[in-house]
Amino acid sequence: MNASPNSASDSDIENIQQQAFEVTLRIVDIIESRQLNLDYRKKDKPTNVFILSI
Repeated sequence: MNASPNSASDSDIENIQQQAFEVTLRIVDIIESRQLNLDYRKKDKPTNVFILSI
């Protein structure tokens, strides 16, 4: 069976399993959404999805 180009190998999966992850989900109103978008992306409008990787 051939692996697809996007499939993970056993070693990839093992490396991922050994890493620590943190995920934060915030549900905000339109006012805070607009402020976050302005602060981080310099866009003065609300957004429905905001992703920030640190």
